[in-house]
Amino acid sequence: MKRFVKEVIVLSLALLVLAESAVAQRRDTTTFKMEKWQTIPRYPAHYTFKKDFTWLGFPLIAAGFIVKGQKKDFRDIRNEMEPLYKNEVDNYTQFIPMAATWGMNVFGYKGRSKFGRMIVSQAISSGVMAGIVNAMKYSIKEMRPDGSTQNSFPSGHTATAFMAATFLHKEYGLTRSPWFSVAGYSLATTTGVMRVLNNRHWISDVLVGAGIGVLSADLGYAIGNWIYGDKGLYMGERADMKCDLIHNPSFLSVNMGVSATTSTSINIPDASDQFGEDLRMRFGTGTSLAVEGAYFFNSYIGVGGRLKVTTTPIRIYSAEWEYDEEGNLTGNTGQLIRTDYIQSNNVGVFSADLGLFLSYPFTRRFAVGYKLLAGNTFASNQDFNIVWEPDPADPDDPGECPFIHFESNGYFRFTSGLSATYALSDNLAVRLYVDTERHNAKYDMQYLDFVETIVQNEAVWSEPQRVENKYWMFTAGMGLSLSF
Repeated sequence: MKRFVKEVIVLSLALLVLAESAVAQRRDTTTFKMEKWQTIPRYPAHYTFKKDFTWLGFPLIAAGFIVKGQKKDFRDIRNEMEPLYKNEVDNYTQFIPMAATWGMNVFGYKGRSKFGRMIVSQAISSGVMAGIVNAMKYSIKEMRPDGSTQNSFPSGHTATAFMAATFLHKEYGLTRSPWFSVAGYSLATTTGVMRVLNNRHWISDVLVGAGIGVLSADLGYAIGNWIYGDKGLYMGERADMKCDLIHNPSFLSVNMGVSATTSTSINIPDASDQFGEDLRMRFGTGTSLAVEGAYFFNSYIGVGGRLKVTTTPIRIYSAEWEYDEEGNLTGNTGQLIRTDYIQSNNVGVFSADLGLFLSYPFTRRFAVGYKLLAGNTFASNQDFNIVWEPDPADPDDPGECPFIHFESNGYFRFTSGLSATYALSDNLAVRLYVDTERHNAKYDMQYLDFVETIVQNEAVWSEPQRVENKYWMFTAGMGLSLSF
């Protein structure tokens, strides 16, 4: 995980350096020929509210409030994978896109705005962002996950990072090269992920903070356009291009969906007397969040990646146990230990993927797409506890005890998916998608030996043994995309 985060940061910084050369080498598509502008653009460009406002902040805020009730489930994934993670680089990555816009403007690499106009718009954005974030922090007073202070919601670092990334997107991504947008939002996403990994914020804090940052930048630039009009603007190499799905299918999307997972059986030869021949695992409907983006070389072919996290409830069943008509456990597990029900944590799956994206635009506003991705997947550990009604006469009766533990190992996985995209405006598109994943999860499993535990009157665990958990995951949902 640490290596992955570092690689994302290094790649993002490299993209900033290579952006200009990428523009120079970019080939025209077969359907569209772009006119060549002067090296230093000098023509004024006009920005309307509809053309300039990204709208991406609203779905991010909505997603944050939707998953707020499951924030602890998502935190469990972090605690299982990187419980001791600590890194302060997110204190600096939040400012890099903003510093990049200042530096390039000062040294003569023209973007959208003259320096004075740019500073005014960004100052207004920063004031709006700081006001909203601090008002929410000190009125809601939500405890941070590390228990340090009651100012967790929303994340100020993430708000700053996504505000700065939107600055870079508006100044250079929409006028010079989409690689500036890719680099800026990659750094912003890295900042948000690290706030969760550092145990400083819940995932809902990060999503709402990201939305506030984008929205603040949009409002700041909208006010700047109202103040200055067409004064202090430059037309860059891409300023004349319409953000439609034929000429500009590149996108950054925030996705939210539901996941359905097939049941799976795990064979534990050494414990057939306790669990039977097969221990079945049944998954409930899960919640999926993802950030996905791709850069297209032409109207049809692109490359990109996805960061995805899914949390899913899970239950286990055995032919040797007794159940009622509704599938609830009755009687005793293995007729050895008194049991009322089995309790487990949600299974969390985090994946980082790269691969091929295809798009076929039927019109400027509507396109269908396909993706084939590959990458590493990390599943959270799973713990199952036997729970019973405590004996009132026995104050030492705990009322529960662990009896199965699955220690996760990372594994390689392919993902395929179909999508349908409709462009709502120059900047914003809605995306419906269905993804299919084949998981071959590997675990080191230990179980409580009921017989030996009763004989020795203390918990006796089996030796770890490698088991495989094979299942299909299907995810359907909707995303809102920033087109560029």
